[in-house]
Amino acid sequence: MITRITGVKFHDLSNVAESIVIKNAVQVVRESEWDKEPDRTCDGLAYRCDTKGVCIGYLPLLRTLRKYLADATTDAERERIRQWGLATKAIRQQLKIDGDNIGSDRWTAYVAGLLYQREGSWIEFEAYSDLCQSNPAEAAKWVLRQVSIDFRNVLEF
Repeated sequence: MITRITGVKFHDLSNVAESIVIKNAVQVVRESEWDKEPDRTCDGLAYRCDTKGVCIGYLPLLRTLRKYLADATTDAERERIRQWGLATKAIRQQLKIDGDNIGSDRWTAYVAGLLYQREGSWIEFEAYSDLCQSNPAEAAKWVLRQVSIDFRNVLEF
């Protein structure tokens, strides 16, 4: 199951941005601190995502995705956020089950997608990689903004 992580732009990615690639391992760690406002639809658990020893973001809270959905302006955007929410919900449920039943607080996922941004434009990993090889100066202007990760042991129902 693939989902996107949030908070990418708030972390120091300079240590890994040029070396993170598809299929890199991502260590997902349940943090001991809980969300300050848990509600009946959101367990409030924080799942930190690290790669190469650096925090790159967090598994989003469903409440956060609901806010994104409420702010969406097009049907395509709403559908994309809805799919993101379904994947995130399934992953969070599996991680909670693993934590409650076998005491797991660490999991391994894998980088499944990378999006880079520059002046309102977006490119995916493949186009960015090609750009790095053909025009390194132009590639330096693009910034890593979104990481998708794959939990291979979580299946869609």
